[in-house]
Amino acid sequence: MKLLLESGLNCMRFRVHSILLEKKKRRGTLLNIWIMSENKEEGIVYVNVTLTAKDEGNVEQIKKWMKEHGENSKKEEGCLRFEVYNSQRDPRVFILNERWSSAQALDVHKQQKSFTDIYANLVLPLVDRDSHLSNLISSS
Repeated sequence: MKLLLESGLNCMRFRVHSILLEKKKRRGTLLNIWIMSENKEEGIVYVNVTLTAKDEGNVEQIKKWMKEHGENSKKEEGCLRFEVYNSQRDPRVFILNERWSSAQALDVHKQQKSFTDIYANLVLPLVDRDSHLSNLISSS
C-alpha cells in the first residue's frame, strides 16, 4: 500500500497497511493524505472525486471549467479515462471518474497547466472536495 501526501504539487510515498482518507486545512491550503492499495492491474490508479459547489450560483461556471479541464486531461499521456459528471438530482454535485496508467502519470497530471490554472486555482476554491483513490472491483 502507498501513502500519497499531497500539498500543492509535491507528493511523497510511504508504505502503509490500511486505507484512509483524511482531510486537514493547513494555512488555507487543503492537505490531502491518501493511503491506497497498489492496484494489481499493471499499476493502474483509479480516482473518484466528488465536488460540491458551495454556492449554486457558481454551478454553470464550474461546469464550463470542468468541461475544459476534462478535455485537457484526456489528452495527457497516461490518462486512460477522465470523465466529468454533473448530478441530475443535485446540480451542485460534480463527479470525476479518472483512470491513470500509473501513480507517476497522476503526479504529472497534477503539474499540468490545466490542473494548476483551472482546477486548483479556479474550481477548488468554489467547491467542497471529497477524493477517493479506489480499487476496481468490477468493470464492463
